[in-house]
Amino acid sequence: MQKSVSLIIALALLSGCATNPSTSPQKTNGFDVSPYVDTAKNKTIEGDYYTALTYWKLVATISPLDPEANHRIKTLKAFINRRAAYMTSEADYFMQQGMLKRAETLYLKTLALKPTDRHSLTQLRKLNKNQVNTLQVAKTQRLKQQKRSNDYTAEKDAENDYYFDLAKAALEASDWQKSITEINRFMEGNKNNKDALQLLATAEYNLALNWEQKGNYELAVAHTKNALEAGKQRLDIQHYHKKITNKAANAFYNEGIKIYRSDIKQAISWWEKSVAMDSSHARAKLRLKKARAMQKTLQKIQ
Repeated sequence: MQKSVSLIIALALLSGCATNPSTSPQKTNGFDVSPYVDTAKNKTIEGDYYTALTYWKLVATISPLDPEANHRIKTLKAFINRRAAYMTSEADYFMQQGMLKRAETLYLKTLALKPTDRHSLTQLRKLNKNQVNTLQVAKTQRLKQQKRSNDYTAEKDAENDYYFDLAKAALEASDWQKSITEINRFMEGNKNNKDALQLLATAEYNLALNWEQKGNYELAVAHTKNALEAGKQRLDIQHYHKKITNKAANAFYNEGIKIYRSDIKQAISWWEKSVAMDSSHARAKLRLKKARAMQKTLQKIQ
């Protein structure tokens, strides 16, 4: 039924341009646009309207005065906006009624149709936060039930499940530190759990990337080491560990270069950190050797 509806819509969109008195030229300034035109039409039939719109925009870029391309762009934009508005309205209603799963599905469908829909993005973020709060409430309820039964083992299992679920929810919400905290609580009684180790490796890796973006290379390296320990077979983490270690060593080396004329003691400290970070950093080792020799000479003079 859904496919039939999509096909009817697609045919309507295509036929809406059939009345257009002129058609797109197959070649513009010697450039053959027919593959893009065909792709745009096929994507419309498949129900992938946003991709179809992208291809029609490409045709219009190559041939700005093409009447068919401009007409189809206008038609698709209007259709996408109407369809997105209808689905978000439905999703908002389901969210108000507490039917969160149905609301989430409709918001995701809206973004598939119109990736730039900010309202749907905002509402999905709210849903993620609600999921975390729901897990917290669920923990309280489970713990109360276990206390009533005075079953310590069952209580501990419920608590562990809660920590794991909370860690997953925090990871999906990009709250890396909270995810690490909760998964470490879970692993207190499940140290070798493979799923937990993979989750921990992912959270530590993303937190390392976050610290790198902020320019704190020491913390970036520290969390990368944690990620490497949890995900020993992860090639992406191994590659990043080499990259961030070298980047940190270079950064510390450059800090020493900036101040060695005015504060040789502090420069030595930076170069020591650089060598500690990367023992093969030849420039830092050479600078460190010369600076220490100079420091000794200055101490004798004084």
